[in-house]
Amino acid sequence: MQESLRRLNTEYLDSLLLHNPPFSSLNGDSPQFEVLKKLKKQGKIRAYGASVDTGKEMDELESLWDEEIKDSKLTW
Repeated sequence: MQESLRRLNTEYLDSLLLHNPPFSSLNGDSPQFEVLKKLKKQGKIRAYGASVDTGKEMDELESLWDEEIKDSKLTW
């Protein structure tokens, strides 16, 4: 992450999205979301979320992550 920030000539990203993560990882206990939480706590990202394919996935994100997930995107 630090190398990416250096190449982008910035200290943080406004938003970082996981692209189409497996449904089983949307419960918030996955390693992917643990890393995102850590990066946010360190100030390297300001918000994170997931780009998902179905309304069911969006509902899962919204029901479990109202406070944590700031960016969500339903792709068509």
